[in-house]
Amino acid sequence: MQKKGWKKRVVSAVLTAAMVVSQIGVWNAGWGLEVVKASETNYITNGDFTTDAGGWTLTTDLNGKTNASLTCGYDGAEGANAAYISNKTGADSDAYFTQKISSLPAGTYKFTAYSMGTGYSGMQAVVGNEKVDGTWVYAAGYSTDKSNWAKLEYTFTVSEAETDFVVGLYLWTCTGGNWTYLDDISLVAVSEQELAYNELQSTISSCESLVESDYTAESWSALQNALNTANAIQNTSELSAIQAAQASLTEAINGLETLVIEVYKRDFNGDNETLSEWNSSLTTSTTSKSEVADSQWKLWSAETATVSLSTTVENLSAGEYYLSFVAVGGEMTTENCKVFLKAGSQQNEKNIVINAWGGDNPTATELLRLETDGSITIEMVYEMLNTNGGGWCNLDDIVLYKKVTLEEKKAYERAELNTLITACGTLNSANYSASTWAAFSSALEAAREVANAEDPTLGEISTATTNLKSAKAALKESGIYVKKVEGLSEDFIRGVDISSYVSIVDSGAAFKDENGKLD
Repeated sequence: MQKKGWKKRVVSAVLTAAMVVSQIGVWNAGWGLEVVKASETNYITNGDFTTDAGGWTLTTDLNGKTNASLTCGYDGAEGANAAYISNKTGADSDAYFTQKISSLPAGTYKFTAYSMGTGYSGMQAVVGNEKVDGTWVYAAGYSTDKSNWAKLEYTFTVSEAETDFVVGLYLWTCTGGNWTYLDDISLVAVSEQELAYNELQSTISSCESLVESDYTAESWSALQNALNTANAIQNTSELSAIQAAQASLTEAINGLETLVIEVYKRDFNGDNETLSEWNSSLTTSTTSKSEVADSQWKLWSAETATVSLSTTVENLSAGEYYLSFVAVGGEMTTENCKVFLKAGSQQNEKNIVINAWGGDNPTATELLRLETDGSITIEMVYEMLNTNGGGWCNLDDIVLYKKVTLEEKKAYERAELNTLITACGTLNSANYSASTWAAFSSALEAAREVANAEDPTLGEISTATTNLKSAKAALKESGIYVKKVEGLSEDFIRGVDISSYVSIVDSGAAFKDENGKLD
């Protein structure tokens, strides 16, 4: 808000946690004070202090205690129109500047306030008659032209309608002989459109740390297209347009293909797999279990136990590595479940994402750099409880990745393609139906062309590999196959006569063609 004789400069503030309500978002300050739109309802009474500082309560705690040394005044000089809190004594004193809202509907709200003061002063949001942790903002230093202002902005959700809802500011601390100016305090409902727009802006900001060289050209291009669309969205855009841009951008982010190669992988696709390379503190007994079944590594303990799993991956070249895996479990102290990547004196630590049944969100560690060729130790720690039948955890898709350049990735993928081509070359057309073999042969020929090309793109290599794998998986056996027996004598009876065929069918036997259809 621009006021006569005032040029208000806003000092940025970063706010974080909530206590009594659910936090939705935090915004940084910009330049100039904001005005509540005419279409918005400001639930704060006299937050702009147009003529006085009435409607507010000044106490030293949230139980109504007062202190005579604290006073609330009003500055209307030169159109200032602001409240100020002063402490007349030399002793420090807490100060709460609040008001009670008689009726606040359920919904999401944005609380905003500006302050400026002398000494070590600042403000913190009070919502629902409690201070909100993480919302403290240092008050901008006083200037004679009253142009320095700090902004506090906090968004929260009230799940049910409230009565006598206390909201305001805690001034920390109102030191002796100093004072704090306050202005433009508001509490307005946040629309679904505004929430969606703020979420989109947050997603856009998250892309700023991404680096093009970390991803494939195709996936990076898709991200840039989605970003261009998202950046064209205005805060006045239709809700459907904002949501569509958010969905497209999220899809593009999730679709980013990192330039990495797998250097170690366990997907437990075969039951009864051995876990010989892993050291486990959990053994199979009447009260515990550690086994591979249902294509997962299953851990269970009926007793409270700290389970440690570890393995070392040898013969790694210098570079950057990270681990990814999926954990599904229950009856565990999840905040104490951690994974470590270790190399010499280096160590990365990450809290493990424990999915509920059916979940598949992976845990991914930060990058760990090997300065020279060597090894990396993987260690997982799970704290299991003895409640409700005991703690349990199912592990899957444990993969150690190495970050590589585009050329290294192409070389790796090309080698994988050639290995697949070699394996496919051993298959015999006589074993498969004509239609599925034709599709397979076409995919195999296309893959060979890519593998033999002078400089195929990573996308071409990946597509050829995917298509060949799909065609190979789709091969259908031709039916009964009898391998030719060499050296049969000339008088050996081959085939079957009509009468024998009829007799065989009458006995209940069935004959099928190469596609599995009954004759």
